[in-house]
Amino acid sequence: MKIAIPVHNERVSPVLDTARNLTVYSIGQKNSFTCSNSIDLGGTNPYSLVDTINKSGIELIICGGLSRELAS
Repeated sequence: MKIAIPVHNERVSPVLDTARNLTVYSIGQKNSFTCSNSIDLGGTNPYSLVDTINKSGIELIICGGLSRELAS
């Protein structure tokens, strides 16, 4: 399973829309976490962001919220 945490200015971004990067972690057997990569989102519009997330295989994003536009 892949999870992502949105990051802005080297801190966890409270809102997915303002994130500049997604740090992606893979959860393996016995619940071990491995940081697999970081995805640069700089200047990405909501439609490109959704496409990037879908193509990367991320199943769960941990964040405080997202805009209504991005949610739809």
